This record gives sequence, structure tokens and C-alpha cells, in this order.
Amino acid sequence: MVFLNIEDLVPHEAVNLDHLRYVLKEIKSRGIVKPIIVDKVKNLVIDGHHRVEVLKLMGLKVVPAVIASYDRDIHRVDSWAYVANFGEEVHRLAREFLGEIMYSVKKGDKEVCMKIGFENTCISVDAIDFYLLLNEVSRWREFSIFSKMFKKTPFNHAIYREYDVCIALPKLSVEDIYRVAMENLTLPPRTTYHRTYLKKVDMYIPLKFLAKISKRL
Repeated sequence: MVFLNIEDLVPHEAVNLDHLRYVLKEIKSRGIVKPIIVDKVKNLVIDGHHRVEVLKLMGLKVVPAVIASYDRDIHRVDSWAYVANFGEEVHRLAREFLGEIMYSVKKGDKEVCMKIGFENTCISVDAIDFYLLLNEVSRWREFSIFSKMFKKTPFNHAIYREYDVCIALPKLSVEDIYRVAMENLTLPPRTTYHRTYLKKVDMYIPLKFLAKISKRL
């Protein structure tokens, strides 16, 4: 584990304000924080965007981090899915969501797949363009209604079978993630789901210790 200057980190995802408030309350009440995971090549935040923002809000200048290699430490990079059970309104919102993608996103080599009951549809998209559009769509009133009816969960094939409605979002490659970070683009919260044993590391650093290091900078 190392201590990194917060300003040197390269994020690639935005934070969810509700989850940010939750993480802030949790860290403040416990007085400790779990190290984030950072890519050794680009100083990219792999896991821990909300913890980084919380420490910034607290005025701290350093963050505890575990350095990872995509080749050695990351099992794979998965995507997320929006899921819900049967309902006419759910079906309508899912079809509208897919229609917006079909007419607004550039074509590419990744897929957005949607299941409604026994009906399956897949659309080839440029993954980065898709997520940049999702950033815009998330500001619409209709999307807030969509979000309340759907649950967002890491995608797997069991999820696709379990729910009546499932919208499987496209996967990003490591090269896609690097490109997003280097071009200073910001993807929606929880765009990537990195599967790695490093998330199971049971280690916590006291905030008082981070404050002492921050004062020296």
C-alpha cells in the first residue's frame, strides 16, 4: 500500500451524490477509510471514486491506495445492467430507452442488449459514445422515473434470465478506459465493474493519520 497525492489521480467516472453522502457519513462516523485501487500505468482510479471525493471534501491531500496492474491483478472488467420485473410502464420505459440509443449513439463494436419477457434485442454501439449519451440522458426528468423503477446491478447471464426486463450495458475495454481518462472524459457512476481480488483486502487507514501526512504537503 502507498499514499498518493489526490491531485495526481486520474478519475474516469462521476460520483452519485446520494452514494457520496452515504460514504461521507460512513467514513466520518468510523474515522477510517479503505484504500482505493489505482492503475500503476496511468494513475487511474480503478475502484474508489467516491472515497476520493470524500477525502477531498474533508480537505485531505493524500489517499491510501493499492497499486494494481490490469495484466496481473484485474480478473476482468465487467459492465452493469438495469433490471426490473414485469409491468407495462417498465416495458414502455425500457423500449423508449433503447429507442433513444438506437437513434442517438454512433455504431461500434460493442452491444447493448435488452430482454423484455421472451423478446431479445441487441444494438451495436460505440461504447464510449453510449456512456457519454447516458450522462446527458441521466439529467432528464424521464430518466429519474426510469431509475426509480429499475435496479442497477453488475451484469451476469444469471441476472439476464432472472428478471423480466434486463438492459445489459456495453463493456469497456482497458484501452477504452485509458482513452476516457486521457481525454478527460467523465463516464456515469458505476460504468465499469472491475473484478479483482484486491477488493477483498481487509485494510483500513485512520483519518487522523492521513491528516498528519496532508499537513506535511
